[in-house]
Amino acid sequence: MDATSIWLHNINIDRTLNRLGTYVDPRKRATLLKFLIEEEDRLGAEPDELDRAARRVHEGKARINRTLAIVEGLIDSGLMDPERFSKAMEVVGTLRDSQTLIEERYKRISSECLNGGGPQAPWRGDA
Repeated sequence: MDATSIWLHNINIDRTLNRLGTYVDPRKRATLLKFLIEEEDRLGAEPDELDRAARRVHEGKARINRTLAIVEGLIDSGLMDPERFSKAMEVVGTLRDSQTLIEERYKRISSECLNGGGPQAPWRGDA
């Protein structure tokens, strides 16, 4: 895959992760998750993707914590009724599902790089 394609797929993944928490409609969230999986699959498990995956793991945890803090703030302020709470928790569930996907991808890339998969990993001294 050429550098422009890799760049585009990475931009699509980051954008999709940021958009997941903005949709209440479960069909739209499911579509975004499917798109996220497809984009990740296109990238493969190259060593240079390891840093991006690590960043996404970190950002995903922060995204979930921010969303939960907002929900808690709305509850504390009396602005969250049971219906809104239910929808908010569905969104949080989707964020957690995407986090699981990102963490699994990170583990897979890390494992493949350490086991010699893909191009030669610079930290193995094979340059």
